[in-house]
Amino acid sequence: MFLTLVCSEVNLASVPRNTWWLDSGATTNIIVSIKDCLSYRKPIDSERWIYVGDGKSVEVEAIGHFRLLLCTGFLFGFERHFCCTVI
Repeated sequence: MFLTLVCSEVNLASVPRNTWWLDSGATTNIIVSIKDCLSYRKPIDSERWIYVGDGKSVEVEAIGHFRLLLCTGFLFGFERHFCCTVI
């Protein structure tokens, strides 16, 4: 099996809610909707807020687990993604 990783920096003013942007270097993974979430839970007090690149804090509404079906037929699993609908 051969894997190819393409890295690029993208600065968007608006992110479409029906797309996935993978950042393999991220220390915290953020999603904007819990739609299609396999399971999720409410954050505990220490998980309630995260800080984004510009230093602002964003409220975490849920923490979820996902599976993304790739066009190759493989499933890509995501665990512990922070759902923040207002970024």
